Amino acid sequence: METAAAASRTPVAAWLRRIAASDLLYNLRQTPTALAAALVMSAIFLGAVFAPWLAPHTPFDPATVSLVNALNPPAWLAGGDWRFVLGTDDQGRDIVSTILYGSRISLFVGVASVALGAFVGIAVGLACGWIGGPLDSAMMRLADIQMSLPDIMLALLFSGIARAALPREYHVDIAVWVLIFAIAASNWPQYARVVRAATLVARDKEYVQAAQVMDVRPWRILVGHVLPNVVSPLLVISTVGLAFAILAEAALSFVGIGMPPTQPTLGALIRIGNNFLFSGEWWISLVPSATLLALALSVNVFGDWLRDALNPKGR
Repeated sequence: METAAAASRTPVAAWLRRIAASDLLYNLRQTPTALAAALVMSAIFLGAVFAPWLAPHTPFDPATVSLVNALNPPAWLAGGDWRFVLGTDDQGRDIVSTILYGSRISLFVGVASVALGAFVGIAVGLACGWIGGPLDSAMMRLADIQMSLPDIMLALLFSGIARAALPREYHVDIAVWVLIFAIAASNWPQYARVVRAATLVARDKEYVQAAQVMDVRPWRILVGHVLPNVVSPLLVISTVGLAFAILAEAALSFVGIGMPPTQPTLGALIRIGNNFLFSGEWWISLVPSATLLALALSVNVFGDWLRDALNPKGR
């Protein structure tokens, strides 16, 4: 039994050893700024994923939230309570707990919108590069128009259209999905342009022509031969796009068309804290703002390092 268990663990252990000995991980260890960014990003991600176990309070549980504890300052200030280390908001919710749970929603919106935007952009890029003709011209002109407009404005436009088209009673239930669609709809052209350029180059290669002669289906050629050639740039775009998506969610929530106040996100917490900023309750806005800054900065720095590390000309 022990031999079988050890044998089953061997492939996993070998895979982990290969990752630890990889050039990419060695490069990361030799780049202090990128390593620090990766650690900060990982800490925020892990805190969001394990929020139910790490958060000292549950900000959605009426049994643990009381208006008596509203607007408590951080514990080290006069009137502070060590049960709420970073203070409480206007509803009596612990700031640490709301940030952990709020980061969860913000990261979910960011990752889901990047995944949806990448899926649409890759599909459009492959189709335009392979088929060409009127489809290519129409979609690329649409991408040109969209890329000439500010991303936040496009997200506001798509969010407004979705909310106007849906009944008001459904706005709270579908708020997160409206955000995901609005942000994804504003960033697909980046993926489409990269994939289209790679498809235009690859479709004239000998191995692609040989696959066509062998009557291989076009979708198999695109997925098996063209798409793997653009994995590295797509990975970089997705990493940087994640930072934009998180900031876009925060901006939309800040102006009041993102998540409802009952579902705190980093942007919603900043908006709530902004109402109390001039009355002295600075911690409600400052702490989530610092968290958002650390998250966006670490993702951007990590994306810049990843771009340089995956660039063969820079090695």
